[in-house]
Amino acid sequence: LPTCPSEPPPPPRPPEQKKGKMWDVFFDAKDGTKTQQRSPIVLDLNGNGRADITGSNIKGNGKLEGKTVKGFDLDPSNRQWTTKSEMHRPGGKVVPALPKGTKVEVFDAKGKKVKTLDASALDKSKANSGDMGLGLGKGMRAEFRDANGKLVGELKTDAQKNKLMYHFGNVNENEWTKAWDKKKGGDGMLVWDVDGDKKITSGKELFGHVDVDGKNRFANGYEKLSKYFDKDGNGRVEGKELKGLKIWEDRNGDGVTQKGELVSLASHGISSLNTRFKSKDMSSSYTHE
Repeated sequence: LPTCPSEPPPPPRPPEQKKGKMWDVFFDAKDGTKTQQRSPIVLDLNGNGRADITGSNIKGNGKLEGKTVKGFDLDPSNRQWTTKSEMHRPGGKVVPALPKGTKVEVFDAKGKKVKTLDASALDKSKANSGDMGLGLGKGMRAEFRDANGKLVGELKTDAQKNKLMYHFGNVNENEWTKAWDKKKGGDGMLVWDVDGDKKITSGKELFGHVDVDGKNRFANGYEKLSKYFDKDGNGRVEGKELKGLKIWEDRNGDGVTQKGELVSLASHGISSLNTRFKSKDMSSSYTHE
């Protein structure tokens, strides 16, 4: 008897898509004698349904709570320094020497980075005064960051005295994501390594109020995410739109990007980020396998 050809097997099912939560968290941060709120987007990577942060209030309550991070450049437009000097520069009797491995980043008057160099390459005959040989024109400034990306000094024109002054003694302090549990894991922050140095060093590279030039332009992180990544304006960042985005798993909660902490969205199976949010708790969702 003739036999019927067997039917082809059904096509494989695509992986099941699940929803994860994310929030635009308002961290309380030191602002002189007061506190302010600055927001990054936090993803619920361990799936416990809550934002694992050191503060008790997701929208900020004006108090620094829990284990805080010191020295992270959360709000570049409002840095907290203990000391500034017109006459003195790093390495003298007044200003501490720059740590080994310090990089100098020079910015123009519009906030665009125009050059980066090793502090060790500074002309020693010019480094002890004035603009330290950096060629700072009107409105320009220089940032000094150690090997971990932490801001240790800033050379800029003081708004009150209208003179070029070296600022040092970083006392920035703010709430943060909690250190990871060894078994249950923790949460991660959505980030954009704008300068490609494989470190997240300031609020410019988080998704919150701060734009890439260091100025506060956004009401929240979803607004910033939409502007730069939701190219078709459909309320989702997906496909090729995800290029450039990463997750910072600050596993020890120290505010420093350690080796292995900056990971791809694909490592968590994330395929889409929703930019529409609930204002009650600033929550949204992401899609993952």
